Amino acid sequence: MSKKAEIMQPIIIPILSILLYVMSTKQKIYMLDMILASLKSDMAYVTESIRNMDEKAKKKWRTYYRLLSEINYPYLRMYDGLLRYIIKYIQPIRIYVAIDDSFIFRSRSKKVPTGHFDYDHARKSNRSKYVWGQNLMAVTFSIAYGDNKLLKIPFRIKLKSDAMSKIHYGRYMMKSTIAFLAQLRLLKNAIVSFDSWFTNYPMIAEFAPFVTIVAQAKLNYAFYHLPPDRSTLPKRRGAPKKYGDRIYKPNINSLEHKVTLHLYNKDMEIEYSDFIVKARFLKGMIIKIVYLKFTDAKKLRVLLSTDINLSAVEIIEAYEKRWKIETFFYEYKHVLGLKDMMQHSLQTYYRWGYIRLISYTIINFLKTFNEKEIASFTALTFPWRTTNKKKKISITFKVAQLYFFSFFSSFDKRYLLHETLNNSSAFLRSRHQPLNNRGYKHREFVDFLLDSG
Repeated sequence: MSKKAEIMQPIIIPILSILLYVMSTKQKIYMLDMILASLKSDMAYVTESIRNMDEKAKKKWRTYYRLLSEINYPYLRMYDGLLRYIIKYIQPIRIYVAIDDSFIFRSRSKKVPTGHFDYDHARKSNRSKYVWGQNLMAVTFSIAYGDNKLLKIPFRIKLKSDAMSKIHYGRYMMKSTIAFLAQLRLLKNAIVSFDSWFTNYPMIAEFAPFVTIVAQAKLNYAFYHLPPDRSTLPKRRGAPKKYGDRIYKPNINSLEHKVTLHLYNKDMEIEYSDFIVKARFLKGMIIKIVYLKFTDAKKLRVLLSTDINLSAVEIIEAYEKRWKIETFFYEYKHVLGLKDMMQHSLQTYYRWGYIRLISYTIINFLKTFNEKEIASFTALTFPWRTTNKKKKISITFKVAQLYFFSFFSSFDKRYLLHETLNNSSAFLRSRHQPLNNRGYKHREFVDFLLDSG
């Protein structure tokens, strides 16, 4: 066994135990093949992953297609178990939640799940306004831990249909996100961020009592100062004022404060002014807003926070973490290759999509234990990445996957299955009989299946 395998196996075995716990013994063998093949594959096609399996497994290619299309198993429960293990393992200081959508362009019409014409607000000048494809919505976690370290992992993906709006899907995904964080008792440590497309009354008013929200608002929203205390004013008839004087958009050259922050992987000078206000579009909710502009920018932006105790700098830094979901969309479509995934049913799309997300999350998690080794591997394999000595070597998902390729290829499947059966009950609780009490019979059955081919 290599040195890398000795270090990584105590980490990977509990992860596989959690993922395979919810499946029957026979399904564990095929699911383990699918996960290991997906960890090594750089394409979204199921056929490409099957090509990365051993010769005995390739002969059962029909079984792997049937596992995705016909056999029922709780893929969301598998993935949530993996996320719980990772979050508890790294002990997060703060969790930055981002929700957004991205469009996947398609050329076929009838065989694409939830395919529809949609307005492309990010279109280029040579594209039409309405394009055919799939609207992918996602929720990602950027987990701050340790000494200024950040781990990016996806939480949910959802294909939006043409029948319901983004706000409907956004509220649905927010409910599942808050329920998940509440189970881990991490709502107090979480900040949810989204752009101005989701900044409206239903999204904020429904979830602000449970979690802090930092979002970008539209410049034409009406904000007002807090009304004066009526006890300090002379008595007069009528109801007290609900709003104070209106705050108009400040001049871009008259912002009060200036600060230099490290945002988007570089140092940026930012000018800003902040206010505690009542928002008309939130029906009088008290929030904190920050008008800001980058030094070289010509446009003014406004951010809001439902927690008025956050400083303006903390609000700006929290919203910057939302950009991680944009990098996830790029990796989802181009690095994982899921923009070319052609599953003809929605259920099969989610099953295979979450297997790809499992491999994506495992590699990002393992990357945190091997940053120095992967940086050395990058310098040897991709020397052009190290030409600028002032900048830290960026470790991308693809580089980490190449680094771990030999490790995933050297796995002993029989050993992993035996260890999985021994460790399953140690990580998850169940009403059923623990696997440790019947592990001997299961191990015999695994050996019989593996030997029989």
